[in-house]
Amino acid sequence: MTSDLHLDVSELAAPEPLERVLAALQTLTRGAYLRVVHRRQPQCLFGILDGMGFRHAWRLDAESRVQIWIWRGDDVDAQRAAELAAKE
Repeated sequence: MTSDLHLDVSELAAPEPLERVLAALQTLTRGAYLRVVHRRQPQCLFGILDGMGFRHAWRLDAESRVQIWIWRGDDVDAQRAAELAAKE
């Protein structure tokens, strides 16, 4: 069973969005992914995620905010669920 953790950092000033995302990632359990709403594409975060073994998908929503789905690189169930949610 997968679960979706939601974090909206779109109104926060740097570096708080990065700090909150990294803290939330520490709580991810097997099958869970993190959905983040951000005001811009956080390139720095993407590099950090890669280095930590996480994977991600992203897209712009109707309000031009960046939606990001993050899961542990070895968690196939979370990956499937996150990629499906990203397509909705």
